[in-house]
Amino acid sequence: MDRRLFKNIFGSWLGLGATVIVGFFLTPFVLHYLGDVGFGLWILTTTVTGYYGLMDLGLRSAIVRYVSKDVASGDWEGVSRTASTTFFSYSIIGLLIALITLLVVWKFDILFHVAPQWSRSGKLLLLVMGIGSAVTVPVALFGGILEGIQKFYFVGAVQTVTVLIRAGLIVLALRSGFGLVTLGFIAIASNFCSNLLYWQALRRFCPSLHLSQSNVQKSTFRMLFSFGIITFGISMAQQLRFQTDSIVIGSFLSVQLITLFAIASKLVSYSGDAVQFMAQVFTPMSSHFEARGEHKQLQRILIVGNRYASLVILPLASILLILGKSFIRVWVGPAYLSSYSVLVILTIPMTLYLAQAASTKILFGMSRHGALAIALFVEGVANLGLSILLLRWYGVNGVALGTAIPMVFTSVFFLPYYLCRLLRMEILTFLMEAYTYPVLVCFPFASVLWCANHWIHPHNYAGLCLVLLMGGSVYGACLLAYFCKKEHKISLEISSSVEPSEADPFKPESPSII
Repeated sequence: MDRRLFKNIFGSWLGLGATVIVGFFLTPFVLHYLGDVGFGLWILTTTVTGYYGLMDLGLRSAIVRYVSKDVASGDWEGVSRTASTTFFSYSIIGLLIALITLLVVWKFDILFHVAPQWSRSGKLLLLVMGIGSAVTVPVALFGGILEGIQKFYFVGAVQTVTVLIRAGLIVLALRSGFGLVTLGFIAIASNFCSNLLYWQALRRFCPSLHLSQSNVQKSTFRMLFSFGIITFGISMAQQLRFQTDSIVIGSFLSVQLITLFAIASKLVSYSGDAVQFMAQVFTPMSSHFEARGEHKQLQRILIVGNRYASLVILPLASILLILGKSFIRVWVGPAYLSSYSVLVILTIPMTLYLAQAASTKILFGMSRHGALAIALFVEGVANLGLSILLLRWYGVNGVALGTAIPMVFTSVFFLPYYLCRLLRMEILTFLMEAYTYPVLVCFPFASVLWCANHWIHPHNYAGLCLVLLMGGSVYGACLLAYFCKKEHKISLEISSSVEPSEADPFKPESPSII
C-alpha cells in the first residue's frame, strides 16, 4: 500500500493504542476510588455532554471532505474559506452549548435518579464539562483540518501525549483526595490544549491558511451545511445507537447499573475504535479519487479497506467472546462477571458492522451518505424503542438487545447491497474478495485461543498475556503468509500532486515536527 496510508494508519493507531491501554488500566482505578455511584455518574455526565456533538451539525465531516477536495484541486483559498466559516459557526454553537448546560443543570434532579448526597457533585461536574465543551468547540476545527490534509499521524502523536498526561493527572488527583469535579477539569483542559497544538501544527503545515472575517461567507456555509446536515442525521442516529443506553438505564433503572453496562460496552468500544481509527483514513482518500473520477480506485478501497477492517475486528471479537469473562475478572473483579452477557450481546452486531467500516467512510468521501443517514436514523429510533421495551423483562440485557437487533439488520441487509450497487460491483464478488481470507485466518486463531483458555484458565494478567501470545503467534503467522503473497498486494497510490511540492503551501517547514 501507499506509504502515506500506512503512516496515517499507524499514527491513528498510536493515539488509539494509548487511549485504549491507559483507559483499560485506569478504569478499575477510577472505579475503586469513585465507587459504583460515582463512576456511574461520571459515565452519565460524559454521555450527556456527548450529545452536544449533535450540535456540530456535521461540520467536522464536511471539513474533512472539502479540505481534502480543495487540496486535490489546488484551491488553497477554498481551505481558508472553509476554516474561517467553520470557526465562526463553531463559536455560535459554543454559546448554545453553554446555555443548554445551564438548563440541564437547573433540571438535573428532575431528569436523573441520583442520590441526594451525589446531586451537588453531579451538577458541578455537568457544569464544568458542559461549559468546558462550549469553550473547546471552536478550536476543535483544527484537528479536522489536519485530517483533511491527511496528517493523521500528527493527530495520533498529539493524542498519545495528551492521554498520557491526562492519565497521570487523574491518578494524582484521585490519590490526593480530589473527586469527580476535578476529573472534569482535567478532561476539558487536556482536550483544549491538544487542539491548541493542532493549531500550532497548522501554522507550519499550512502557512497560507488564514482565519479572517472576510473569509466567512454564506455560500461556503451553505456548501458545508448541505453536506453536514446529512452527517448530522448520522450523528443523531449514532447517539441513539450507542449513547442512549446509559440515559435509558439511568432514567428507568438506576445509576449503579450504568457501571455494569459500561464495563461491557467499554470493552466493545475499545475494539471498535481500533477499526474506526484505521478506516478514517479512507474518507479523504475516497474524496480525492472521487474528485478525479478514478472509479476503479474506489472499488479497490471498498474491497481492501473492508478486508483490513475484518482482519482487525474478527480477532478482537474472538478475544472478547472467548476471553471475555477472564478479562472482566482480571480487569475490574469477579463482582462484575454478570456484565459478560451484555458483552456477548453487543459484540456480535458490532463485529458485523465494523467489518464494513471502510464502506461508511467511502460514502462520506463521495458525499453519498444520505441513504446511510436514513438507515442509521431508523436503526437508532428502533434501538431506543426496543431498549425501553425490553428492559422491562430483561433489565440491562434488554437494553443491550435493543441496540443489537437493529444493528444486525443494518449490517446485513443495507450496507453491502447499497455499496455494491453504488460502485457497480457484484455482491458475491465483494463478499468473497473482502471476507474470505479474514474468516479463514481467524478460524485457527479462535481455535487456539479457545483451547488455551480452557487449558490455562487465566486469573491474572500474566495468564491472559500467555493465552493471547499463543493465539497471537498463530494469527501473526497467518498474516505474514498473507502479506507475503504477491497476488494480495494491492497498491492504493495517490497521485504525486497530492504530496507537498516546492510550490505547495501545505509543505511542512521541516521534515518532521513530531
